[in-house]
Amino acid sequence: MFNLASHTLDILDFLLGPIQEAEGYASNQGSYYEAEDIVTGTYQFESGVQGVGTWRFTAFEEVDVNEIIGSKGKIRFSTFGDDPVTLMTVEGKEQWSFERTLHFHQPLVESIVKELIGSSVSCPRTGDSGARTNWVMDRISGK
Repeated sequence: MFNLASHTLDILDFLLGPIQEAEGYASNQGSYYEAEDIVTGTYQFESGVQGVGTWRFTAFEEVDVNEIIGSKGKIRFSTFGDDPVTLMTVEGKEQWSFERTLHFHQPLVESIVKELIGSSVSCPRTGDSGARTNWVMDRISGK
């Protein structure tokens, strides 16, 4: 959970702002290893937006989907997959496809290096955003 959920939570922090409250449950249902294999969290963003996330690592099928549902539509995207980003509104459905990088961290690492060497490129994420994500994971996993 700590390896994978962090990416989704960081994306949500980037899109919706910081999470101010978080709670959750974590357990080991499969007994294949010591770490938690199911974690469910609820969270509220500073903006008032509320969310629920479930990470199941022993599920029958692999599902990687995020939905942000608002009063005028919803957007659906995958954290790690190549599924198109889908926006659905009363006017219809739009999709955007793109090819993910082979190495998920590559764009982030490149932006960090460019900022460190003094390039005009700045990294979109900070130590503060990483600390916020770690705090949320600790809260929803019961650590």
